Amino acid sequence: IIKMESESKARSNYHVEERKQEHFKERSISSNMKDSTRRRTKIGKRSVNVLKNWLRKNEEYPYPSTQDLEELTVKTRLTGKQIRVWFTNYRNRKFSPKEAC
Repeated sequence: IIKMESESKARSNYHVEERKQEHFKERSISSNMKDSTRRRTKIGKRSVNVLKNWLRKNEEYPYPSTQDLEELTVKTRLTGKQIRVWFTNYRNRKFSPKEAC
């Protein structure tokens, strides 16, 4: 049983590391692409619920992989860029320390 638990943990750690590498790869790619125009879009409640549910399931490492992004684009009908921006904004709001007034 202990061997099975350690193997499971090792696979889990490998998956987290794999997702981290994908995240940094995507960041470098997206930083090279710049849009000339920016439009503000309101994301619907249904899409926000899908994204928040994904976050709840992935609290340990809240960065979606390429495969996760593809699945989320289908479920939410948002673009990959919209989803990446939403996750970035959400993490910045949720995980940044609150300043005292």
